[in-house]
Amino acid sequence: MKQESESVYSFWEGRLLLDPEVERFRTLHFPQQSEDEWREMIQRWKEKNWLSVFPAVQLRDGRWKCLRCGADQAFIFFTPCGRCERDTCASCKHCLLLGRARSCQYLYQFVREERDREQIPRVVKPLSIGLTAKQSAAMQELSAYVKQHVPSVLFWAVTGAGKTETMIPVIEPLIRQGKSVLWCTPRQDVVKELAPRLKRFFPGGIVSEHYAGSSDKGMLSPLVIATAHQTIRMAHLFDLVIVDEADAFPLEGNRALEHSIRRSKRTGGTMILLTATPTDSWIRKMRKGVLPTVLLPCRFHGKPIPCPIWKRETALWRQIQSHQMNRTVQRIMDEITSTDGQALWFVPRIEDVRVVAEWLKKQFPRDEGKVDFVSSTDENRTRKMLRFRDGSIHHLVATTILERGITVPQCSVIVLRADHPVYDRASLVQMAGRVGRSLQYQAGKVWFISNHKTEDICQAIREIQLLNREACKEFRG
Repeated sequence: MKQESESVYSFWEGRLLLDPEVERFRTLHFPQQSEDEWREMIQRWKEKNWLSVFPAVQLRDGRWKCLRCGADQAFIFFTPCGRCERDTCASCKHCLLLGRARSCQYLYQFVREERDREQIPRVVKPLSIGLTAKQSAAMQELSAYVKQHVPSVLFWAVTGAGKTETMIPVIEPLIRQGKSVLWCTPRQDVVKELAPRLKRFFPGGIVSEHYAGSSDKGMLSPLVIATAHQTIRMAHLFDLVIVDEADAFPLEGNRALEHSIRRSKRTGGTMILLTATPTDSWIRKMRKGVLPTVLLPCRFHGKPIPCPIWKRETALWRQIQSHQMNRTVQRIMDEITSTDGQALWFVPRIEDVRVVAEWLKKQFPRDEGKVDFVSSTDENRTRKMLRFRDGSIHHLVATTILERGITVPQCSVIVLRADHPVYDRASLVQMAGRVGRSLQYQAGKVWFISNHKTEDICQAIREIQLLNREACKEFRG
């Protein structure tokens, strides 16, 4: 019974689940287990301090708090409850999409102390990754921080630096040793793109994908690729937590999600904040020496990020709305066409994408069939992105939804109304980073077009110039 209990526990370890979720997982994964066997295991795990059970939403020091996601009283609401039959039962709205957490429900936290932890070495096929000298140096620095159990490390790598490839040799020895790794990202489309790449390096069930609706969601593998929201169901499991695009929505400033991601890390584990655009607070901590930082300022091919060209166009938006030609846009279109390129046209609002796309079609009838638009509300978004990647679409008008995670080799970028408040320094740098990612095509350019040159525009240009100078030093050194 003891051996069976520990074997079953390995399935539950690291999970933080509401009691209905526990019952659902039991029915799905242990259909032959009797109630008596389950109760006996539960009692054994409690006695060993491998299992804690407590209310999901609690009143502490006069304030309500959700112990599943960490949300404070601002996210707690009260309704009559059919479960406990009270008139006012506390619920959390922050993690509501993962199933309602109530004050009358219990959380099961399956966590055991390090001395009781079982580590089973795993066989991993030899990796064949050709890192550049600079990628290799960054990888060795990161590996050293992980071995030293440094709690948090910033990995600041420019867009197109090959961050994923650089991280794989950091992960590999941990997997071999039987340890666990979480790669966390704000959006599920990044999980879907990243998981197949990592499965090529780590086959045989080592990698699992966790996002709303994923088939792997119930299994905790040695290498978990998950959206930030899925970490709400995890606790004290991972020796290494990689937070990809850590500065992006909905992570930045979301204290509840930040709490859940931190809680997923084991005591003594390391968290790597992976980003091309660190927040101002991280940069301040880096300069003060309180946040260890690994900088990879050069792309894998050694070419710089194209520095944005700012153009003042006070009449452009009026010309678009009245279907008039603009000379700057005409020159940009001619330059892109002459270099056999494609372009991403960024606009600040969803309602602008169709307007700009129709204007481009009318002003440039020769390209009418090769202009399209996309936004977060577009049901055909995936199909349009595939057509843009295969070259069927030459000009794609988009919102900031495409500022990250898209690579099109022959791409230029035009940011219209670049002085709009929706564009901050980080988003402008990310959009510029879509350009020049392929060594074979370096003709792409970046244009910021606006009425005014905002501080965010200036900061974005200065940051790109700084990184390019650092990259030059690296290659000359």
